Amino acid sequence: MPPDAAVTTTTPDGPLLRLESVAVAFGGLRALDGVDLVVTTGERVAVLGPNGAGKTTLFNAITGDHAPTEGRVIIDGVDCTHLPSRLRPQLGVARTYQKTRLFGGLTVEDNLYLAQTGYAGRHFSLRRSATDRRLREAAGELAGTVWLGDQLATLVADLSHGQQRQLEIGIALANHPRLMMLDEPASGLSRGERERLVDLLEELPPTTTVLLIEHDMDVALRVAGRVVVMDKGTTVATGTPDEIRANPLVHAVYLGQS
Repeated sequence: MPPDAAVTTTTPDGPLLRLESVAVAFGGLRALDGVDLVVTTGERVAVLGPNGAGKTTLFNAITGDHAPTEGRVIIDGVDCTHLPSRLRPQLGVARTYQKTRLFGGLTVEDNLYLAQTGYAGRHFSLRRSATDRRLREAAGELAGTVWLGDQLATLVADLSHGQQRQLEIGIALANHPRLMMLDEPASGLSRGERERLVDLLEELPPTTTVLLIEHDMDVALRVAGRVVVMDKGTTVATGTPDEIRANPLVHAVYLGQS
């Protein structure tokens, strides 16, 4: 970690992620406007809201893709508000995106292998070593974890959309994340694929903290133990899935009446 990073002591029960009055402005537009958020280890937190609510901007502020204009982002006790995004994996953060970023011309195994070589800090080489064989074996284990063990030799371009989403989760798991950030993983999935995705997320290790953006309320409310609802760059409601279902303000936000 760079010497200028502000590091504070954390306890096992302390927050893994803390946002303090985070704002992000693009010219005169405040895409985020003073958001506070605390996520503890092992939590499953869903972020809901209509288009333009600021959900993806929130993710970008956490991962360093957009530096906050105001406020602080603290991950595992490290103030990383203005640290580059490439340092987030060192803090145990992994992320998926709305649009897949897979290598369609490579196999499932190749994609998972490359993800692990990146995490290990290795460079791709045509020379096979014992480490490469170990990483290939680990790629096979990861594929099994996301239910693609029988698709190792399949080109990613030949996978269904749902299987590609499963593979993205596998690639994120290759980084051994403490905080997994999933940006609309159910987007474009059929009903059956969404059910499979929910089952997969529910089988993640309990120590893996999940922060999830999702338009599909059914998926989000089944996966999450706590829900944050955003609108116009701010947090408008927080609660359990049952509390969010019964919140009239949440219904108004989704109907465009907030």
